[in-house]
Order: sequence, then structure tokens, then C-alpha cells
Amino acid sequence: VGGVGEMTVPGSSDDAFASLMGHFGQVTNLLSFLLSSVSFTAIVQRAGLRCTLLIFPTALITFTVLAFARPVLWVLFISVAVLKALTYGIHEPAKEILYIPTSPEAKIRAKFW
Repeated sequence: VGGVGEMTVPGSSDDAFASLMGHFGQVTNLLSFLLSSVSFTAIVQRAGLRCTLLIFPTALITFTVLAFARPVLWVLFISVAVLKALTYGIHEPAKEILYIPTSPEAKIRAKFW
């Protein structure tokens, strides 16, 4: 186990893990950016808030089944990256819409659907 200040050997598993996590962060951030800047408004306007909030749980179930059916690294990598991107780019902003101060009629409609 490497500690702070220890040198790693080039080509070691530490380097491979760091590379994997770097790629994971890039993919997740790129997908999050695209979902939040390009897709979010269109999804909410076309599908509505209820369907938008159901995207993440549906994807979670789908990717879980896929991961159990095909448990290889690339499937898990893509699954977790897409799920994190959906959380940041679609699900969290949709939840925040529910807490925006609006008229009492809108609050009641949002609360009871």
C-alpha cells in the first residue's frame, strides 16, 4: 500500500487505476455537461417533470440488470459513468425544480403527482 510521498513504478497497477479514474472523470463530466446544457430543458418540456424524474430510476434498473448479465469492466465503467451523469445532469436539476417557490396551485400539483 502506497503512502503519501512514496514513488510508484511506471506501468504499475497504481498508474493503471489512476488512468482509469481519469478517463472515468472525463467521460462523466462530458456526459453531465451535455445532458445539463443541451438535453435537460428539451426533456422537461417534451416529457414533463414526472417522466424526467423517472429517467434515473429506469436507467438504474436497466444498468443493474445489464451489469449482472455481463459483468465485465467496460460495462460497469459505462454504467456508472452514465448513471453519475444522469444524476448530475438530469435528476438533481429536476428535483430542484420541485423546490422552486411557486404559486400554491403549482405546489399542490407538484406535491400530489
